[in-house]
Amino acid sequence: MNKKINLLKGELSELKSWLRIFKKPDFYYKFSFYLIFAFAIILIFLLFKNTGNLLRFDLTALNKWWAYFTHSYFHDDWSHLSQNLQGYLVLTSLLYVLYYKFGIEKLLRRAFIIIFITMPFITSLTNYLADELFFERHFPPMAGSSDIVSALIGLSFYSIIILLNLRHRYDKGISLLVYLSTLLIVLRFEPSFSYAFIIIFIPNYLWILIKTVMYKIRISRLIYFVLLFSSIAVYTISIFPKEIVSGNSIINTFSHLIGLVYGLFIGYLVVLRTQSKTLWS
Repeated sequence: MNKKINLLKGELSELKSWLRIFKKPDFYYKFSFYLIFAFAIILIFLLFKNTGNLLRFDLTALNKWWAYFTHSYFHDDWSHLSQNLQGYLVLTSLLYVLYYKFGIEKLLRRAFIIIFITMPFITSLTNYLADELFFERHFPPMAGSSDIVSALIGLSFYSIIILLNLRHRYDKGISLLVYLSTLLIVLRFEPSFSYAFIIIFIPNYLWILIKTVMYKIRISRLIYFVLLFSSIAVYTISIFPKEIVSGNSIINTFSHLIGLVYGLFIGYLVVLRTQSKTLWS
């Protein structure tokens, strides 16, 4: 009986520690940094709404050197902008709360800065090389922040490792294998949303359930995991739609894939590698 009471007290204490962070003044001050990007792309859209061709990356006009960087910050219309803003704000909010809770928000900020600055050029360069080597000018002009949102999805994977205390290499390797294999299934078979949702969730939830029993993970962390992983699954599926034609635009899923892989790389380089010895306290 005492064991159950102590367990309940521990769960309540953990839950209070999560809620307590919203009362800290610097929590909102530090989060304002991540809103700069959101306000910037809105402002860019309003300023260049009628001259957006200047900012798009077009493989038929490579003399526009600035477009290698600017295409990720401009959007074709309000619908395009709102979709990317939604994904950015949801993922950013979930990541920020988690990293702030564990006292490693500086790592998240560092990863964001690297992604914001380098992702547009990485996307442009890989599209140029792929088009030159394989597709022969078949890529449409690029615009939109979906490559950055895709990178945040990749970065989010390491947040699950932090959240669920998967400290051993074996656990991390299995988790990454499950993540990538389910992604490949989605890309290969292009299932409907519900089918992909089930494929991604079942193996991951079973694995996390095993880890929960082994490591005695707090319920509050599991709740946050469900919220975070649900968002990752939904947005992963959304950036690889079955139909790549949306209105008058063609969705560049190749750029999304590059963004996701780059986010995984930056997450490993900045988050996991630099803090592997201190994250598990």
